[in-house]
Amino acid sequence: MTTTVAARRGARKAARSDGVALWARLGLVGRGTLYIVVAILAANIARGSRAAADREGALRAVGSNGLGRLALLAVAVGFAGYAFWRLLEATVRPGDKGIGGRLTSAAKACLYTAFTITTAEYVVTRHAENANRKHMGIADRVLGWPLGRWIVAAAGIALLGAGVWNVYRALSGRFLKHLKEHELAKNAKPWVCGVAVVGLVARGMAFALVGFFVVQAAVTYDASKAQGLDASLRSLARASYGRPVLLAVAAGLVAFGLWCFVEARYRRVLSS
Repeated sequence: MTTTVAARRGARKAARSDGVALWARLGLVGRGTLYIVVAILAANIARGSRAAADREGALRAVGSNGLGRLALLAVAVGFAGYAFWRLLEATVRPGDKGIGGRLTSAAKACLYTAFTITTAEYVVTRHAENANRKHMGIADRVLGWPLGRWIVAAAGIALLGAGVWNVYRALSGRFLKHLKEHELAKNAKPWVCGVAVVGLVARGMAFALVGFFVVQAAVTYDASKAQGLDASLRSLARASYGRPVLLAVAAGLVAFGLWCFVEARYRRVLSS
């Protein structure tokens, strides 16, 4: 019992260390960088580019040379820091988070652990699996399970919910909850808020777009409808109104990347 208590105290002490805070902030920088690269690729789709506008496309775009692969290695280290930070939130340092918040943090830790692995793998192998084919393959397998259609539909609804949540955070001002506002210059706060609102709304639209196609796959029992971000953006670009909307989403994703940079500097990562 004494050993267990000592271990917990040691874990909590480590969770409050400056090293963990710095690692978490590096993770936010990595996340922002990824979104900005995806945004540039999305804008290029509106101009007819065939390069994939998703995380895998971003890996290929950045890691095309030795310097780029070094940058990706730094991003992978950042993703690992982000995953570790969220894991601490879910376990030894929950702060004001209830069960739902801790489960969300655990899910983010798992997601960014996967991002860490795939990013590091690309640095070594220079191979990134096509995300659209991967999503369709997963949907095809799940649709074959008992209750598979309902599972796919639930996943799509969850993505739609994530989109709505991002928009809610933007419009309600909840994005300021963990920000050290007192450290912002007075003339900087309106710009920071503007970047956050635009970025979160665009991120919400991206989530909702992918979620719509996943739900469509469940409704039609057609795995090919379960498109990733790249294919979803290309479907949008083919619509009569699509290119202006796509460019707006791309600009918004740049804003979200910049918001991640703001969080990297001003977020209270050890008390959130």
